[in-house]
Amino acid sequence: MFEQKSQPIWITPKHNPEWLNKIICEFNIHPVTAQIFVSRGFSTIEEIHNFLYATLPNLYDPSLFNDMDKAVNRILKALKKKENILIYGDNDVDGITATALLVEFLHNIGIKVFYYIPDSTSHKRSIISDALQYALKNSCSLIITVD
Repeated sequence: MFEQKSQPIWITPKHNPEWLNKIICEFNIHPVTAQIFVSRGFSTIEEIHNFLYATLPNLYDPSLFNDMDKAVNRILKALKKKENILIYGDNDVDGITATALLVEFLHNIGIKVFYYIPDSTSHKRSIISDALQYALKNSCSLIITVD
């Protein structure tokens, strides 16, 4: 009456302990961190080095984003006209990081910049309303969202 289901078959990747140890020793990193590099398919010390110590030419070209030229021109217009900008960030790790980086950059190039990171317990409708009220209160004519 009842069918017996077979147990799942787990297939785990084969580990190369020498390669893992080489990564640990070369970069003086925790074994878990080294395992992440292995799991993500890094196969040479040079690949890992380029990832950890990326130089500007090795970073992805931001102009590949759709309409990046329009975004840059709008920010330049805000700089020229001394407009206030609001950075609207998500309340997770990458959103907070992106907010901090952009606020610092815009501040350093002379833009009066504000930021808004919503409380994770707020409702979506009130978040947008609160953010817009904050932007209006601070005379922000440009809102940039990051995540």
